[in-house]
Amino acid sequence: MSPRPGLNPRPSTNTKLKTTLKYVVAGGLLATAIFLTIYYQQKQKDGRERERPMVDLSGFKWEKVVVLNHEKISGSEVLFNFPVLLHIQETMLKSKTLGGLIEDIHGYDIAFVDELGEIMDHQVENYDPGSGELLVWVRIQELSPFVDTRFSLYFGNENIKEDLSTNFTWEENYTGVWHLNNDTQDATVNNNTGSSFGTNRVLGKMAYGMQFRGDKDVNGSIVHIPDHNSLDLHKEGTIEAWVYVNSFQNWAGVVYKGDKPDFSDDAYFIQFLGDSERQRLTFGITGENGIYSYERSAIDLKSHTWYYIAFTWNPEKIQLYVNGYDYGSKVNNTAARNTDGGLNIGSQLNEAVKNNPFDGVIDEVRISKVARSQQWIATTYKNQSAPASFFSIDDPQPRLGAISKDRFIKYTFSSNVSELKEIVNEN
Repeated sequence: MSPRPGLNPRPSTNTKLKTTLKYVVAGGLLATAIFLTIYYQQKQKDGRERERPMVDLSGFKWEKVVVLNHEKISGSEVLFNFPVLLHIQETMLKSKTLGGLIEDIHGYDIAFVDELGEIMDHQVENYDPGSGELLVWVRIQELSPFVDTRFSLYFGNENIKEDLSTNFTWEENYTGVWHLNNDTQDATVNNNTGSSFGTNRVLGKMAYGMQFRGDKDVNGSIVHIPDHNSLDLHKEGTIEAWVYVNSFQNWAGVVYKGDKPDFSDDAYFIQFLGDSERQRLTFGITGENGIYSYERSAIDLKSHTWYYIAFTWNPEKIQLYVNGYDYGSKVNNTAARNTDGGLNIGSQLNEAVKNNPFDGVIDEVRISKVARSQQWIATTYKNQSAPASFFSIDDPQPRLGAISKDRFIKYTFSSNVSELKEIVNEN
């Protein structure tokens, strides 16, 4: 997934307008058209600045209200900048050319708007114009366990010609997010994109994931991400992944920072154990002196079952979560060392003969430079394991001005997509 631009419907006091001219030449020298696009700079609450195109929300014809169920939020604290997964499949979200209400074949005219009328950051992982299936991550600035969170899905805007998805959906503490849907690109602004060898695209936990063979051969089976300073975590961090084991291999790596067979450049890791305990995980960090701070999980994993695993560390403790529950912890007095070792997904090392590969499917790998709370991790599991129960979404409503009052009554008695399209066209 390539980096996508952000957007916001109106500037705030922290924004400044600027214009850029885009020249498009078509049909020879005499047929040159000049298009003017308005941009402005916006400063995020986390201090990051980026360019956002101005979007006229009045151009969207349809709106559906999304409600996040507060009872699905674990703990008793508000979660800030939380990426919520929405999985929706409806006929009206098909492309207009295929019988739906979406104007752009790529689903570019899909946006999310909060109750204040401001565009929200979102990132589309998968959109099927033929079935109307949408898998999208939406950044919620304040996710409350006490009251429902409400926002709107806008769609149907023939004026949108560029992708409104943005990698700013992932707040600054995410140093790498790999959906592994159809590539190994990093979904964050850090661009920690990797290369895959010996893997296959298969159905994953969210949409698609990557299958690793578990064979030690000359080609290996691995996703390898080159070292970058954003991946050099020190006093605290979090590793997350969904795993589906076909067969348990000795010392199989899930996520492992380090490349050398003598382990002189490793820093942090989640991998399976060996011999009779290989159905359990080991997790830990390596300090500057080469001393490990690690622990083993208190649970055996089963084959052919999806698990959400998360490993966190801070100066006091290292901790492993499986499906949102604590299944192993240890007092910690070590900080992860900074090395030039790369990050390996689906293998312990990137040397084929000694790589200790994983046999199964891995999906949605994330690394953060902070130790996520148990509340954050438990809520993540609830959202990703059963997204349909995490939110509700109402019937489409016509956007103000998109449908005249005399057609609104006709609309309220119609659930047929073709009739809805006719009503809009009549206006």
